[in-house]
Amino acid sequence: MKLTALFLVLATVHISAKSFGQKVTLKEKNTTLEKIFNKISAQTGYDFLYTKKSIGKSDRASIEVENVDLSQALTQLLKEKSLKFSIEDQIIVVTKSSSASQAGSTGGENLVQTNDINGKISDRKGAPVAGATVRLKRTGQSIASNEHGIFLLKGARIGDELIVSYTGYETVTMPITSYESLTIILNETIQELDEVVLVGYGAVKRKDLTGAVSTISGKIFANMPVMRVDQMMQGRASGVDVKSSNGAPGDGTSIRIRGARSISATNEPLYVVDGLIDATNLNTLNPEDIESIDILKDASATAIYGSRAANGVVLITTKQGKANQDNTNVSTITGIQQLPKRLKLMNARQFTQFINESRLDQNRAVVYPNIDSVINIVGEKGTDWTDETMRTGIYQSYNASTSGGSEKFTYFISGNMIDQKGIVKGTDMAKFQGRINMNKRFSDQIRMGLNLNASRYKINSGNVNYGANAGWPSSMITLPPTMPVRKPDGSFESYNPIWYSGGDVDTPPVVAELTENANTVNDLQANLFIEAELIKGLKLKSAFGTSLSNNKNVYFVPSFMPSKIATKNTTANASSGMGTSTYWLNENTLNYDRNWDLHHLNLLGGFTMENRQNSTMGISVTGLTDDIIDRKS
Repeated sequence: MKLTALFLVLATVHISAKSFGQKVTLKEKNTTLEKIFNKISAQTGYDFLYTKKSIGKSDRASIEVENVDLSQALTQLLKEKSLKFSIEDQIIVVTKSSSASQAGSTGGENLVQTNDINGKISDRKGAPVAGATVRLKRTGQSIASNEHGIFLLKGARIGDELIVSYTGYETVTMPITSYESLTIILNETIQELDEVVLVGYGAVKRKDLTGAVSTISGKIFANMPVMRVDQMMQGRASGVDVKSSNGAPGDGTSIRIRGARSISATNEPLYVVDGLIDATNLNTLNPEDIESIDILKDASATAIYGSRAANGVVLITTKQGKANQDNTNVSTITGIQQLPKRLKLMNARQFTQFINESRLDQNRAVVYPNIDSVINIVGEKGTDWTDETMRTGIYQSYNASTSGGSEKFTYFISGNMIDQKGIVKGTDMAKFQGRINMNKRFSDQIRMGLNLNASRYKINSGNVNYGANAGWPSSMITLPPTMPVRKPDGSFESYNPIWYSGGDVDTPPVVAELTENANTVNDLQANLFIEAELIKGLKLKSAFGTSLSNNKNVYFVPSFMPSKIATKNTTANASSGMGTSTYWLNENTLNYDRNWDLHHLNLLGGFTMENRQNSTMGISVTGLTDDIIDRKS
């Protein structure tokens, strides 16, 4: 025992001394802090965590040290900058010092000073908790902890409260009493062992569960501002990776349950909505209608669905009415979307000089012989094609529902309307959806239920080229800033001077405003079941479900596109496609479930029949001599 204790002490001393063993050599004069931090990272392998507001965009410093400890170098660097630092697991967190905060409040007694607050989140065993949500209660601002459990949140005040939450752990509310680094420990949530979990064609108590199943309760995502059901699973279940594809209106997510399994085939899970298998179009569902989501992750849990469940199964259960509990809800959700980050591109003057130098290197004539004349037209900054193509997207969702009933009959009725404007001009989504769930109990032995969901939505995807190599002459990030959006007469400019020797193109604002690429979908899903208890514990259930869907897509490029006018090729292009999908499913199961003292017996048998038919038809036309075409979809 004594020897073991000695080893533990020596290991602890070695780990705590690791940061002090890092040596730094610097010789910088009037250099930005950001560049100095990068050089320290390169020498030590430590990463920096800070906000630009804390250090200032142009704050500079001078330092000359040789082979000194990391802590000593940081102290010398930051002592005159009113900054402080802390080191956690090879992460150097830089924030404003308390003296700087107090100095900022001397301008008036009523001025409330804010500062950055940082800390580390771990569990009871000391392991860092990555992805935990840290929210400032006063402002609603939130951030997630990094892989080391470290977070940095801006705009905190003394007296504010931090709310820290993570799936599987109890939520912690912590008051801010100082701006020193916080240590937050989360306790695991003790789940009720009698909680019922859905597993395929039945349900078991969690204490009897042998497969890997995660359950997300509707209470967790109540009033969560999400646009699709799959987004509700993000960060809510272990082993489930949910990633948004591109954020376009109506665009879904990519879900991987315990990683990818195939290189060429799909890796998406199987979706089952109220017993309807392979209900993959989640745009038809309303997130406000969801009661719970169960995720089956391993082979034992998914085996009953066969090979199509190789990537896991997502069981979605919608809300039902509750006897003698009448409830009516009306809600609205409004939000905005913005492009989070922009590429730093050359301004007009830099671009003209760059292109001219490039042509001279090739022994060719320069494109811009008079640079100042170009600047007089577009300005020093030039045309920012990202600004001309992007906008602030607005999302609006309106929901209404009513539920209730008696011991013999319950109902849930809801309606939803969504209007989403994408961040790219010309992209949007409009959806109308309604649901009716009813359950009727004829006697203690016989009951019947109906789940009905109807929806219609239209998505305008747009045709804008954001930066593909194939369309570089007219893409958003490669168009020259020297090219104006419009000519002096107000018409759109089309001449791109750097397209080889110059040529006419249709710019992203033109494509967004004049072309169309829309898809309209009508969908009906229904599932009717009847269940009878033949003898005590023996239940026969028969269900019939169907999914009927049709869609129409329209693509149109008019004859008056600027490039067509410039090349005198004033013809239009159009294409249209229609598709229908019919799916029906019949399931019949016989289930025997009995308890004897400490023993439990459950037997399940049955058979399934299903049929799916898809048909598509399309037409494409080029060289139309006019624009008289019905573009309504």
